[in-house]
Amino acid sequence: MVRSSSVFFLIVICAVACSPSSDPADVDQQMPAPNSTPATVAHVFDGDSIEVEIEGRTEEIRMIGINAPESDECFGERARDALIGYLEGKDIGLVGGYDVDVDQYGRRLRYVYVGAENINGRMLADGNAVTLQGDHTYN
Repeated sequence: MVRSSSVFFLIVICAVACSPSSDPADVDQQMPAPNSTPATVAHVFDGDSIEVEIEGRTEEIRMIGINAPESDECFGERARDALIGYLEGKDIGLVGGYDVDVDQYGRRLRYVYVGAENINGRMLADGNAVTLQGDHTYN
């Protein structure tokens, strides 16, 4: 004999398995970051700096708040490859968040977003960069 609680459990499992995905992460990836400047990635130098095209001009971007190894350093290729994987073929948004707009090398200091995901934070969370202390928005 089948108990009613077992039938209920089976119905719930079937309903969840057959329902369309409502994963909030799927929706967030489609939403642009607030107040972002749209850009296209032209080149990834390493795990924390990229070259982008914005309205027909080329800009070099240094990602705020993180430091990744240089391409010729230990784990440098891994960090660069990770960033390429996060950005390749995707539209990005750039957001300022630092009291200084450019660094000593003339690179714009920005948070990089794919949809609503902060890629600077993703590099940290996935172990491809370390955090830098400083006076920036998401310190």
